[in-house]
Amino acid sequence: MTLNNFDYVILGILGISLLIGLCRGFVKEILGLLSWALSAVAMIYLTPILMKEFFTDKSGAFEFALGIGVAVIVLVIMAFIIYAITSKVRTSPLNALDRIFGLVFGLLRGFILIAVAYLFLGVITPTLQKTVFNEKEGLTASYLVGGVNYAKDQFPEFFKKLDDMKDNTAKVLDEKKQEIEEETKEEVLKKLNSPEAKAKEVKKETTPEYSDKERNAMDKLISSQE
Repeated sequence: MTLNNFDYVILGILGISLLIGLCRGFVKEILGLLSWALSAVAMIYLTPILMKEFFTDKSGAFEFALGIGVAVIVLVIMAFIIYAITSKVRTSPLNALDRIFGLVFGLLRGFILIAVAYLFLGVITPTLQKTVFNEKEGLTASYLVGGVNYAKDQFPEFFKKLDDMKDNTAKVLDEKKQEIEEETKEEVLKKLNSPEAKAKEVKKETTPEYSDKERNAMDKLISSQE
């Protein structure tokens, strides 16, 4: 089986993730994920406490802005901590091991990102999922689909919920499609039954239509009378 354009895209994503993991190192990658997780937790749990204790403006916009500010502050603090830790790691004998594990982490991250995209397309539009991730035509797609199927066997409850979400999404999309079709039909009927449309129809019916031959004959008759 030869490589196609989809395979090159997948390999490109994996390659970029590998390089990022190699350059950043395993410790920095893990701490980076931890910093984002902590910022999200602080935004969710710390923002309401600050709103209650220190601020009188209770509007949703202000609370959202405050939450963003809390998340940014946590990220900045974590950035200094990450820099201090990674600087020590890179000047230690563990640097090479850190890079190797970073490479492995980058590979796993790339595969997870692609798998998430595959599952997301399956929830939103299964037809596009089958078209993009065609395991019969692409080399990497067959490995990806095989990996996802293995994960389904290992975590059946999670994927059952995902399938339920897919069914609910398809149901909602069908309902919206039917609503749009009904609204379109109603608008068309209203326009057809409007006084303006009826007046145009009456005018069209009362206005005689002549063929080109009849028009030419009438023009000749008018010219001869002149």
